[in-house]
Amino acid sequence: MNKNDIVKSLVKFSASCNTSVRNVSGWNKDWKPAPQVPKNAAEIAAAAKKYGLLPADYKPDPQIGGDYPDVPLVGTHERSGYEQWDDRYWRRNWGEPIHKDFNMYVGERMDTSRLRVSVWKQCAAFFGFVGFFIGLLTLDLKYGPTPKLVAPQRPTPGVVHYTFERKDE
Repeated sequence: MNKNDIVKSLVKFSASCNTSVRNVSGWNKDWKPAPQVPKNAAEIAAAAKKYGLLPADYKPDPQIGGDYPDVPLVGTHERSGYEQWDDRYWRRNWGEPIHKDFNMYVGERMDTSRLRVSVWKQCAAFFGFVGFFIGLLTLDLKYGPTPKLVAPQRPTPGVVHYTFERKDE
């Protein structure tokens, strides 16, 4: 094998790699919402098919605009851990439309399930905790221990505080 054959084989290999990278399908541009809201039954059916939904289940999201479906907000913890998900960490299937705030409701962040403690009890506990320590600080500043102060040493006439002469023994 000479030098030209090696170069030709490398060029063919790099060309095949480049075409395999360039010809991918399923980019995010393929699922980009259309700018207009579907109006007739044919457009609704096409938009539902685009997002993998039934036309009866499809309803456009008014906040996002365009043809993106109105997906309910369901956190990661509310989904079954025993189901065979394509992505087990996020508990999602491939191509599934997600809510626009999906990244806020994943496993290690907020949860959309019912609160165990009401908001009023949470606020009462927070302000009670902060108020208790502010009260302790106030009592400490008012009645707390103060360092013992000595009388200031100011020069007074007739009183010698120190001299620079040697003391005779």
